[in-house]
Order: sequence, then structure tokens, then C-alpha cells
Amino acid sequence: MGILGSQVGEEQQHSWSTEEGRWSSWLDRSRGRKEAAAPQCGSSAMAGPITALMGVVLGALFSPMGTFNIHPTPQQVLEVAGTPSFGYGVLMLSEGWVVVGAPNVGRLYGCQVQNGECREVELWGNRSAAHMGMALSRDGNNNIACGPGLRWECNHNIHVGGVCTVLDPELRPLQVLEAGYQGWVPSMVDPVFLFDGSGSLKAHEFKAIRDFMVEVMEQLSNSSFRFAAVQFSDSPEPVFSLRDYSERPQPRELLRDVRQQGGFTDTFTAVQYVACVSADRPT
Repeated sequence: MGILGSQVGEEQQHSWSTEEGRWSSWLDRSRGRKEAAAPQCGSSAMAGPITALMGVVLGALFSPMGTFNIHPTPQQVLEVAGTPSFGYGVLMLSEGWVVVGAPNVGRLYGCQVQNGECREVELWGNRSAAHMGMALSRDGNNNIACGPGLRWECNHNIHVGGVCTVLDPELRPLQVLEAGYQGWVPSMVDPVFLFDGSGSLKAHEFKAIRDFMVEVMEQLSNSSFRFAAVQFSDSPEPVFSLRDYSERPQPRELLRDVRQQGGFTDTFTAVQYVACVSADRPT
């Protein structure tokens, strides 16, 4: 058994030696070919394979992120001749339709994007509302168009309120939404100007306050408003009362002789004076 083992061991060692010789011979030949083909610069020999490998890896990782498609169909331009502000608001619908608002003329248009055709949407028997289409939105399958289109006059003053129209998917009016309006009740309004005349104001600033009061009173001269004015600094000083204005509603004349008081600023006393003393309503 010892001899047999020794023989087997020798045969295995001979076999390994033979194989080792073959590998050594192959490695020597490979080194010879590489040394013959390698450039003189030592580190650049592996640059080609590494660069190629990096290119393959980066291309596999980032190629989906760097791709994009260009739609070959040219863009469609939607326009309606002679319609200012057309396109101020746009609402996307299904099947290539859009709702386009033209609030300057208070109109809505339904446009087919594919052929560029637009038709006016009928509102309340084809009656346009001021600034309709300034806001467009969806409510389920329905569409909503809004604008500050309600106007009414109250005591020579113009009030503007919002109005909305609910449209079905075919752009037919379903409902009109308006803000609650209960009318107006004529009544007397008695504003009192309480303005600063202390030394903290410069002359041109005091003049600007006086001009502002004149402008407000002239703008509301045809209304039921009655005015009074009180200047204050160290103490309040009435300029004209509600009765004075009722008897002579001439703002420029009433404020013509007013002069800046100067001094300190006692705002609390002035407010208390206006609340308790100057409310002399004419009977």
C-alpha cells in the first residue's frame, strides 16, 4: 500500500508538474504577445478595454432616460378673428375639444383642436356676459365658466358681482349661478373725515389729504351721502358739520380756508370727539 501510494503520489506530482509546465508555457507566450503589442506608456494599456466597458455600462443605464420622441404633426393654431382676449382661459375636454374664453367680449368658444374650427357657445339665448370666461373649471362631466358679469346700480353707484354658467359635456347651458342679491334700501350715510393736521405732516402731505377729501365728496355728490370733517392735532377742531354740508354741498368751498394746525398728535381724543360730539344730524 505504501509503494502503491508512493507511485500514485509520484504520478499525481508528475501530472501536476506537467500541467504546471503547460500553464507556465501558455502564460509566457501570452506575456510575450502582450509585451509586443503594448504601447510604451504603462497605464494607457488598459484604457481602451476599460473605456469600452464603461461605455457599455453607462449606455445600458442611461439610454432610456436620454431618449425622447418628436411628434411629426405640426401644431394647430386656434384663433377667432376680431375677438380680443381670445385664449385668456383654456379648458381641456375629451376627444380633442377645448373651451376657450374671451373675457373682453364675454364669450365662450368650443374649439376642435384637430381641424382648428371654433364655434361660439350659446349663453342665455346667445346673450354675452361681461368678462365671461375669465375663469374656467371642471365639475365632474360638466364645465363651469365664470366672470364678474353682473352689474347693478344702487344710489348712483355701480356694483359688480360674479356669475357662473354650468355647461354639459356638449357645452349646452344647464344652470346659471349668481351671487345672492337682495336689492338695496335707500338710507342716509354720514361719513366723517377725521384727518391729521399735526406737525408730523409736511405741507404737501397735508394738501394731498385735503385734495383726497374733495375728490371723494365730488364723486359722491349725487348720492344720499352727507359729509363732515374734523382736523386734529393736540385737540380736535371741526371744519364743517353734517348740517353745513347739507345746507351747502360744495366740497371745495367748505375746505377752502382750512389750515394745518401743527403741534402734537392726540388721536384718541379726536376719535372720541367725532363719536360723541359731531353727530349733529339735521332734522
